[in-house]
Amino acid sequence: MKYAVIYVSDTGNTKELAENIFVSLPGNDKVIADARKMTELPEAELYFIGFPVKNRTCGIEIMNVLEELDGANIALFASCGLPANDKYKQYIENIIRPWINDDCRCLGFYLCQGKASEKFREWLEAETNYSSDELDRIVEMASEHPNDDDIDKLYGFVDSVIG
Repeated sequence: MKYAVIYVSDTGNTKELAENIFVSLPGNDKVIADARKMTELPEAELYFIGFPVKNRTCGIEIMNVLEELDGANIALFASCGLPANDKYKQYIENIIRPWINDDCRCLGFYLCQGKASEKFREWLEAETNYSSDELDRIVEMASEHPNDDDIDKLYGFVDSVIG
């Protein structure tokens, strides 16, 4: 099978996930690409598409990649500054779903917490009612991710997708 791992990363979290997915994929018929540096979409039978969650979505570069894929098998992966839970994961997936063409098959979505920038903290402060102590705790907790447990779960996700 031919694989493509396409990602966007701002702080390095999603790039770390992408690189771990890439090395875990079997065989040599695979490519990894930063969507911001791609000149054309690589051909593949299965695309792993990764992004940092920003403003509760995936960003224009990934939207463009998703819109370009026709009849493709896709698996999504992302990192976010907030603690990743099933409810938040479903919310993000629902936001992104409209960018996936109807003839594509989404095989799953992996979400984990990632390191948070000061800019993210400022956004949280402006957009939420978190106290300063809560914001500090979120950013501190995020600084420990992605961790070994996140990467182990990512490998399990990849295994479940490729069967």
